[in-house]
Amino acid sequence: MNKFHPSIVCGVLVMGTALAMAAPSTRQVNLAIAAGGVVSVVNNCGSVTIHQGSQRLVVVNATKHSDKVEVDAANTLDGNRVEIRTHSLPQQQPSREESKVDYDVAVPPGISVIVSTATAPITLDNVSGDVSLSSDTGLITVRNVGNSYLRIRGVAAPVVLSNITGHVEVTSSGGSVQLTKVSGPKVTVGTTSGNITYAGGPSPVRWKMIILFRPSRT
Repeated sequence: MNKFHPSIVCGVLVMGTALAMAAPSTRQVNLAIAAGGVVSVVNNCGSVTIHQGSQRLVVVNATKHSDKVEVDAANTLDGNRVEIRTHSLPQQQPSREESKVDYDVAVPPGISVIVSTATAPITLDNVSGDVSLSSDTGLITVRNVGNSYLRIRGVAAPVVLSNITGHVEVTSSGGSVQLTKVSGPKVTVGTTSGNITYAGGPSPVRWKMIILFRPSRT
């Protein structure tokens, strides 16, 4: 298993009081992954950006904002899966700001992606594998994904999709859903109270199934 732990930078003096504050610290790690493998990212606060890279490696750039959290990035021995995760260090109680980690992850073509966050926004661009994204409140933005299975789950997270082809399934409790040039054999969007808007792209008559569903409240 390959692992890395970003280094800590610290120490400023404010109004005569020494405060243990860590400056943003960025580290990069390259992880081998097999063709058709899966990359999983779990990050509550900060941000997650996923895009296609030019190498047959998963390239992870992680920027953390305090020394109270740790970043783990590891691949399985067979290379079928890469796990990237943020967690608090033992006996530490980081604030929301201290908990933030910003990830920029480049993946090879054909790699599936799973991302889960609490408040961290998720941005995914030009990925060709299957995709599963979930966030409680973080904005979910997906662009330029073709011939993939895209599954999105949100609580109050706004969802913005553009230039998408393939199977699309979006479920949101209260977040708005905006689609621009989204098409495929099946496009399903469900929301309890959020607005759903569509613009651009081919005429809906070319779609085999479109379900824009807003359940009534009881």
